[in-house]
Amino acid sequence: MDAENNPGNLAVEESDIEHWLDGLGAVDGLLGRSHEDLAISGLLGAAPACVLAALFRERGGRWLVVCPELADAESLCDDLDTWQVGKVHYLPELEILPFDRKSPTREIQASIQSGLQALADGEGGFFVTTIYGLRHKVMSASTLRSARLELRTGEVIDTDEIGERLASLGYRPSGVVEMPGDMAIRGGLIDIFSPAHPLPMRLELFGDEIESIRLFEPTDQRSRDSLDRALVLPAGPLFVDDDTLLEALSRVESCTEVSDDDRTELIERLQDRLHFAGIEGLAPFFHEQVCLLEYFSPEDTVAFLAPDDLARRDEVLDDEVGRVRADRVRRGDPVPGPHELMADTAEITRLCGARRRIWLGDVVLAGNCPPPLGPPSGLRALNVKTHAQERARGDVGALLARIAVWEAAGTRAVIFCDN
Repeated sequence: MDAENNPGNLAVEESDIEHWLDGLGAVDGLLGRSHEDLAISGLLGAAPACVLAALFRERGGRWLVVCPELADAESLCDDLDTWQVGKVHYLPELEILPFDRKSPTREIQASIQSGLQALADGEGGFFVTTIYGLRHKVMSASTLRSARLELRTGEVIDTDEIGERLASLGYRPSGVVEMPGDMAIRGGLIDIFSPAHPLPMRLELFGDEIESIRLFEPTDQRSRDSLDRALVLPAGPLFVDDDTLLEALSRVESCTEVSDDDRTELIERLQDRLHFAGIEGLAPFFHEQVCLLEYFSPEDTVAFLAPDDLARRDEVLDDEVGRVRADRVRRGDPVPGPHELMADTAEITRLCGARRRIWLGDVVLAGNCPPPLGPPSGLRALNVKTHAQERARGDVGALLARIAVWEAAGTRAVIFCDN
């Protein structure tokens, strides 16, 4: 890629223009401006990951990267992994709308809980999500800390109490523990698949004492790693103990817009403490849900990929969520208020605050879409030209010839291979 030489496209003074070089030097020119808001246009393909990696190498810390769609987020995670400059945490969207009568998959919920735990522990790196993932509220850090359970070898436990605690965290009894959120208690063995670990864990008891903790492969049941301590995270966005259950029952009792029969039926289901389909949409009844941005400190950076696409997806999301919630209300279902489960633009703007923001993509125009999804009108964008390369289609000779031309022109060529 090469930097556009038109000074009107640069967010820098004219005296700085000489520092903008061709190729990756355009990225080098951004370094040293690691505390400024930036708008960078003209980035195609994997170029956004290249820019983010270069800036992260300079600044470090924690970066929240917001993409328009699920496929964009997954592709960016792969590209960022290639540069290996910081750990990449993927916080997927739920793939169902808020207020839906269905539940998201347990794998998705586990990925989100794992990412939240990394944030709560202050881990650095990239945290990649979508505009939906940003707007859909999650369990607060304080609730996460009070809900999680730490188990250690040598600790004396009560299996009945452990079973009740796991149920309060959303774990489901299973004959074979193979998915996040599964648990099994069989005599002196307790199997748990916590989002905090890549594999399920097996606790071996000697009497009431934890003798060993091992991660095991669910397909062949073979042990992989031994642990001195293990962390059990909530399997989803709910923590149902006595206090949060009373709060939820109180909220349902106060829902005057639903019939007595519907209210009574829901109260009975909640009192059974079973995580039925769609209960995640009632999470604000149990405890506060917060915007993902509340996990980030003022020193962290927020990057918005493809602002125009973000704004369009944001509008569609508003329409879809409003439709689903209205349908639930017409059915007579108790549902939380829209802002209890979804952050609106005003809340996201407030939470972005003075954090450093970066907008990048193919076309980034200041003032073209509402902040914070797009850059404000007063910020001029750096236009960096990137060019998509034709596929060699297995013809290595053609690729090598093209690289020879680049090198003859003084261009450094770096080749990445995914196998």
